[in-house]
Amino acid sequence: MMNIKSLSVICASVMLFLSGCGTGETAGGLNVLLVIVDTVRADHLGCYGYERPTSPVMDSLAAAGTRWENVQGQSSWTLPAMASIFTGATERAHRSGLREGLAMGLSPDLESMPQLLQQRGYNTAAFFNVAVLAPSYGFVRGFDFYDCRGCTIDQNAEEVTDSFLRWMEEGRRRDGSPFFVTLHLFDPHYPYTPPEPWKSLWTDTEFRGADWTDVASADYLAGFSGGEVDSAAMHHVIACYDAEIAYTDSQLSRVFSFLRREGLADSTLVILMADHGEEFGEHGQVMHGFQLYQETVGVPLIMSGPGVPSGAVREVTVAQIDVLPTLLGRLGMQVPPQVQGMDLLAGEGSPEDRVIPSSGFTTDREQAALRRGHLKLFWQPGDGQAVMYDLASDPEELMPLEPDSGLVVEAEFYWATPAMGEPAPVPGTEMFVEKLRNLGYI
Repeated sequence: MMNIKSLSVICASVMLFLSGCGTGETAGGLNVLLVIVDTVRADHLGCYGYERPTSPVMDSLAAAGTRWENVQGQSSWTLPAMASIFTGATERAHRSGLREGLAMGLSPDLESMPQLLQQRGYNTAAFFNVAVLAPSYGFVRGFDFYDCRGCTIDQNAEEVTDSFLRWMEEGRRRDGSPFFVTLHLFDPHYPYTPPEPWKSLWTDTEFRGADWTDVASADYLAGFSGGEVDSAAMHHVIACYDAEIAYTDSQLSRVFSFLRREGLADSTLVILMADHGEEFGEHGQVMHGFQLYQETVGVPLIMSGPGVPSGAVREVTVAQIDVLPTLLGRLGMQVPPQVQGMDLLAGEGSPEDRVIPSSGFTTDREQAALRRGHLKLFWQPGDGQAVMYDLASDPEELMPLEPDSGLVVEAEFYWATPAMGEPAPVPGTEMFVEKLRNLGYI
């Protein structure tokens, strides 16, 4: 059985891959690997200061590249967050998500990341593993190869990685064109069922209390409102969640080792991030999709490869919508007018006084959260009620402050953002709602 210390052994082989990522082909010939690890809070990765060694491979990637310390996600769940990552537009601009009980997919009016790179001559492929990224949601546009078997049946990180490696070995064109791959690993999402030996890393083998189904039940949630929290059960749940991250991390070692073995490491830009985080009762809720506190929208962002500073940590606050313009800037490509983010590798990067919004839930609830540096505003569009937190002195968002009037104006302006496209309802909305229910959202 693997013990905790053995997780760090993986770092050595990964560093061999990463050590060659500072040089390579010109930007126009760069391969691009976008890794989306679903449901990962930044503060549960070692490189972001977590005490458990959940992420030696991702930590090594950060050590060899650039890590952004303060990344604000644009939504609280996968569909709108992925739309922001792929289009560089905020949730109020692209309007993908759940609206009036209807699932709205990715608007065909907006150019997405794979479409832009496909037009550039890239060989594009996606390996997705959740129902809301199925072809009917529009994310298929721009991909030459689209593997979404995980959209209908559960696939673990090993199976998705197997599919990716098989495509790299057998299906990828050998005409010399660079590749753009999106690799989506779903395992840290509920339910937390890591395989052994990861399952036993941090869980108490004698614990026979509540599993995640019990924790997510109405009876258990009622305990939060009354101030009663079963700490033993929650510690067990978090241990299972952390084990899922560690298991997923182990599969990334296979990915990076393959790139090195095939001589692709020096010409591949790796971008690793999450779509959203996860709640463990910090504000009376579990899972995600319901609130916009930092445990849900505070996500990791790491880049490594040619042209990316090595061993750098950027403290400035940035956004998921910055990934697309940063990638296009690295490739010397024009940024489409829909993009609201900025190139993080150009000039001074993101200014500290920049305002970054988040919104979008799995219910019809409406709320926006706007962050400017260490200040974060929550604003209700219906009645204009607002509250603010200082993340520098109150990172857990427990001590509400009087709202900054300037941020309130920014919130009103954000909510009035006109839609940049017309997303269409996804066929079979009833089935979509049932899938959300199965995933624990509703």
